[in-house]
Amino acid sequence: MNVGDERFRREKRKREYRTEFQIDRDRVLYSPHLARLAEVTQVRASGEGFLVHNRLTHSLKVAQLARRIAEKLVKVQEDLSGHLGLDPDAAEAAGLAHDMGHPPFGHIAEKELDSLVRDRRVSDGYEGNAQTFRIVARLSVGDSSSQENDVDVPGLNLTARTIHGPSKIRGRKESGAFTILRTEYSSGRNRSEAWHQNNDPSKQR
Repeated sequence: MNVGDERFRREKRKREYRTEFQIDRDRVLYSPHLARLAEVTQVRASGEGFLVHNRLTHSLKVAQLARRIAEKLVKVQEDLSGHLGLDPDAAEAAGLAHDMGHPPFGHIAEKELDSLVRDRRVSDGYEGNAQTFRIVARLSVGDSSSQENDVDVPGLNLTARTIHGPSKIRGRKESGAFTILRTEYSSGRNRSEAWHQNNDPSKQR
């Protein structure tokens, strides 16, 4: 199995006809954290008349564009795409998930939340991309169970390749979770145990 195809936890799964990245795409699409983006505002011009535009419609458009770009690259640059492991389903999943951690009222609210959280002496503060990672890796409800002990796996348990997409943007700071993600998934080692030791929900306040 390619490193990019691996998940944080090996899953107990029945015979599956979908690829690993199709599973990622389906899990993000049915995540309640994606659905809630319908209530998150997106700025638009006041003279546009009736137009439904929110973080959910924005994310759907980003996902569609990501998929089409990936499909074109796979077709016109087959060798390079194969070498890089480019996959349209992984690109679409990343597009769907990329704004899950962003608050209402855009980056102004993100800065205000960061200030409020830091006032409570939380050193990491608040940053949208780090929050997206927390959601897909721990907070969202998935449908997978661990191969080792048959317990529910926290978060969506996405593949390494998919989870790198929505968390790829370096913000003003990198949270501890981001640092672990980059070092563990870039090393090619067996990362599951080390990552979960640092992100065990039972040890979180």
